[in-house]
Amino acid sequence: MLHPFGAGRAGGSERAENRANDLRPGACTSGTDKRFWPQQPTMQKINALTERIIGLAIEVHRHLGPGLSEGAYERAVCIELAAAGLPYTRQIGLPVIYKGEVVAEYRPDVIVAELVVLEIKSVEAVTRVHRAQMLTYLRVTGRELGLILNFNQEVLRQGIARVVLQHGKKTL
Repeated sequence: MLHPFGAGRAGGSERAENRANDLRPGACTSGTDKRFWPQQPTMQKINALTERIIGLAIEVHRHLGPGLSEGAYERAVCIELAAAGLPYTRQIGLPVIYKGEVVAEYRPDVIVAELVVLEIKSVEAVTRVHRAQMLTYLRVTGRELGLILNFNQEVLRQGIARVVLQHGKKTL
């Protein structure tokens, strides 16, 4: 069974390459798919996934540097996710329902392995508004963990914010 944090692009196994080929950009394997998550993911696995995502984002930043549009970084991150064999969805519309009526639609940039919501930014600084936006995405998607990746930094690590939503409580 292929582990989601197994071999990456360089020197990866044939199975990892086949898995990456199965995932077209924008394709997603369900988080309950036994091929990807044989059991409910533990916090340790989720942390390993976020470390892997951050590593892929750093690779994008090394190649592109700061100053591009958010869309360029989003597409590049998706290329890295697919090459690493990590399933994701991109820009899916999530309706907000009020008393049975759709009142808005939210579009998180990327959801990785149906566990981690990514919000790609290219701004001077991540603010409380960006964190509040991520909390909204987490509530709407039913996810608990999000990463805000601000590529408009000299060093990407300075532009990463981890946002956690636990049992309806917010953590800014």
